[in-house]
Amino acid sequence: MSAWLRQLFRLQPGEGGRVALFALLGALLQCGLAIGLSTVDSLFLAHIGIGRLPVIYVLTPFVMLIYIPVYSLLITRLGIERVFQLTLGVLTAGGIVFGSIFLALGLETAPAPIYYCAKLYTAVWWIALYTLYWNFADNYFDILDAKRLYSLFSGA
Repeated sequence: MSAWLRQLFRLQPGEGGRVALFALLGALLQCGLAIGLSTVDSLFLAHIGIGRLPVIYVLTPFVMLIYIPVYSLLITRLGIERVFQLTLGVLTAGGIVFGSIFLALGLETAPAPIYYCAKLYTAVWWIALYTLYWNFADNYFDILDAKRLYSLFSGA
């Protein structure tokens, strides 16, 4: 069975464990993003409304204009592994901050800027986490392996 799976996924001998860990990491990131995005989208639509979504779509590129140079600087100074750890820490801290705000103020009494900030926060991390994931995977696999394993990692 193991040889059949290796042949099916075109895995080279000895890379199964590393590929499984990257696939699991991709699946965990996707699960977290799906839960976070659907939660924030629901909160935003329920409390702000669909009519204000264009504001988010206009502001997101401006927020990304700030994020991209910071991300590039951190990658060159700290390296991908440290940036990945830093990103997970910032995501955790942001989740705790937004969760605490919503618990303290209540969903019905939270001011509108909190919903805008939460929506922009998740929009930025939706793009940033996929970029970071692929940069992280690129650090461990050469270009030929990356092309061979792309569909497996994307499917995870």
